[in-house]
Amino acid sequence: MSAKVLIGIGLVWLLLVALWITVGDKSFAVFWRAPSPAKRALIMSSAYALLLIYQLFLIGWLVPLILGAYRLLRHR
Repeated sequence: MSAKVLIGIGLVWLLLVALWITVGDKSFAVFWRAPSPAKRALIMSSAYALLLIYQLFLIGWLVPLILGAYRLLRHR
């Protein structure tokens, strides 16, 4: 991928993250109300996995942006 494409991907990703933070629902309270302890453990582990993916989504835009800037500056 070229530097301009990577920078474009990083910027679009950043805009999606900003939109998600502005519009998205931040309520995870429904995960803690489960009828049995076994289901609660399954739901909690799923919630932690989703939160990990959410964190990767929030900071993942930096990777293509930094790579694109590095490639762009390296060729100049």
